[in-house]
Amino acid sequence: MEHVYSLYSLGGEILMCSVGDAFSVDMADSLDTKSYKCKDCGNEFQGMGKRIICPTCQSKNVEMA
Repeated sequence: MEHVYSLYSLGGEILMCSVGDAFSVDMADSLDTKSYKCKDCGNEFQGMGKRIICPTCQSKNVEMA
């Protein structure tokens, strides 16, 4: 199945919409991402923007790693 996706901005946040099978887009090399660590669950992840949320537990209690 062909992958169809688009990026758009809504309220200053970049959102991605896809139709079709799951896909992988590695944009970390081209975007200015920073390393973060969740203070609640300990997850370490890359993020960008003003309102960083842990992708594992959805906590807003994160710090730059």
